[in-house]
Amino acid sequence: MINIILKQTTGGSSDTTLGQNYDGKRGTGTEALNYGFEVGEAGVLNVSLDTRYQERDNKAGSNGYSSQYYPLADGSPDPREATASHHTYKGYGLPRSQLADVAYNLDLPLNDAVTLYSFSTLATRENNDGQNFRLPSGRNTITTGPNGFPDGYSPYWVINETDFQSAFGARGDNIGIGGWAWDLSTTYGRNYAKQRTYDNQNPSLGENTPNKFTSGIYIADELTSNLDLKNSYEIGLAKPLDVAFGFEHRRDSYETRAGSEASYIDGGYVFPAGHPRAGQRPDPGAQVTNGLTPDDAQKVSRNNVASYIDLGFYPVEQWYLGVAARYEHYNEGVGSTRSGKISSRYEFNPVFSVRGTISNGFRAPSLANEIFTARSTGFDTINGVYQSYNYVILPVDSAGAQALGAESLKPERSTNFSLGFALTPTEDLSLTVDGYVINLRDRLVLSERFQGPGVAALLDSIGVPATAGAQFFTNGASTRTSGVDVVGNYRQNLNSFGSVRWTAALNYNHTQILSVNETPSQLTALNSSYQLLGRQARALITKTSPSSKAIFSADWAIQDFNVNLRLTRYGTYTEVNSSSDPSLDREYSAKWITDLDVAYALTKQLTVAVGAQNLFDKYPDHIGVPNSSFGDNWGSYSPFGFTGGYYYTRLQYAF
Repeated sequence: MINIILKQTTGGSSDTTLGQNYDGKRGTGTEALNYGFEVGEAGVLNVSLDTRYQERDNKAGSNGYSSQYYPLADGSPDPREATASHHTYKGYGLPRSQLADVAYNLDLPLNDAVTLYSFSTLATRENNDGQNFRLPSGRNTITTGPNGFPDGYSPYWVINETDFQSAFGARGDNIGIGGWAWDLSTTYGRNYAKQRTYDNQNPSLGENTPNKFTSGIYIADELTSNLDLKNSYEIGLAKPLDVAFGFEHRRDSYETRAGSEASYIDGGYVFPAGHPRAGQRPDPGAQVTNGLTPDDAQKVSRNNVASYIDLGFYPVEQWYLGVAARYEHYNEGVGSTRSGKISSRYEFNPVFSVRGTISNGFRAPSLANEIFTARSTGFDTINGVYQSYNYVILPVDSAGAQALGAESLKPERSTNFSLGFALTPTEDLSLTVDGYVINLRDRLVLSERFQGPGVAALLDSIGVPATAGAQFFTNGASTRTSGVDVVGNYRQNLNSFGSVRWTAALNYNHTQILSVNETPSQLTALNSSYQLLGRQARALITKTSPSSKAIFSADWAIQDFNVNLRLTRYGTYTEVNSSSDPSLDREYSAKWITDLDVAYALTKQLTVAVGAQNLFDKYPDHIGVPNSSFGDNWGSYSPFGFTGGYYYTRLQYAF
């Protein structure tokens, strides 16, 4: 559960931040405005506006190609090689992004007993990311015609997203029979995401190719209504019995819409006589992401009803015991589910207490898990040649996925245990330590990406053409995650030198795969080496996130200054190569990242600050394997990114 606290203050504030990477890239600007109004005698309407702009940050090196153009007829190099830019992959870093959102929060008491409330957000976002360079001598480049690229091209992939959410409700205390407090609300949310590309080609259309495509549209919406009630009863124990129960109805829907025809069509173009690739056919569909076809388009929905009860009581003064249960029923697929929790806390004295929880849970497959589909261009070494290929994420119940052995999804189910203690020797010093074990059955993951002529031929035979690789969602594994969280806080009074709040937070966790589902016979019939979850898919679960993270911070307040220094240590992690060669795997060493923020209150209303994220400009280790797209790069899974240090200035004004 996430406890969201909405602003209910009057008056206004402005927060302006400008920043840039140390290397001069990734310039950013943000503006946040907020103002609260009084409504009636006791109501408050709070309105916020936030905007953000981030420039593109590309970290790729030379593309590594010794030649970009076809040699001349006599075999000599094309003279353009002398001035070729050897373009780089433009999306290795951070994309250009723009974000704007507006929100309000309304709290309106009607009387001492009933309050109406509402809150809403409306946000728009655009992410614009460069992609792999297509050589003019490549098999997927049209160099002639009105939309040809004689010197090759780097397509751009754009996502335009609109997100809306609105809630309306009423709550009351001590209303009705027995003095029950109640809360009745309805919330609606909708997310609309349109994917498109430009500076791009569908090479199968030859010289008739356009350069702009709509790849597809994804729409998700949700309507939820809740009724929650709570009360307390004296039952002769040390403290009253707390009772809460409630009901929920939720309707979800998810829709995928086809892209423009030119984004997915196979134009049948064949390179003409005299062309170095005469007689060959380029890949069909737009590069980067082939458009969704009308056959891919789907819309599904489902209804879910749920109820819960939560009891909390004290058998003795120092011992709290909580019991909760939840029942849910879905009108299709998932069916009925039940979950529960038992939690306990024993306070030996005001300084020391122990706590623990045992629970089970579930997560139903989302509608997106069930019908999501996307067609993309990948790059890999196939049959000894580094080349592009088209692959698809197939809806799990589609004919293509079923032909590869996919099974309908079922809920993830978990069993959770935690045990810990809290130590508070003084008001200024606290320490908590909690250990946990999470057993997860039927974990939802993406399968390995299966590629090769057998897969392509099978999919083509059932109407999924021009696809050299495919994957799908699956309940592929059962896992166990065990770990420990340690958090310590100490407030030190320095008298005339102010005070410092010291914080240390440590996490260590380890995830192991207990079992993996057998590879479907349909896949092993195509290639005996196929695995439902291969080396790379398993590593995404167990190795690509650091098993340890430590944060040490000091927040020093002295007169009108506030200085915040934070040190974060990310532990080691491993990236597993998509090939079957373990020698290409790479382990990345632990790194310390330092963040510093210094703020000064010029007046009671105006504060100025300067700071830096990744103060000492740390990067992850180089991968050590030159890549034709990225150069000698930093891999893909660095927990702190690979864009280096970032500095900023911030101006805050309250009015």
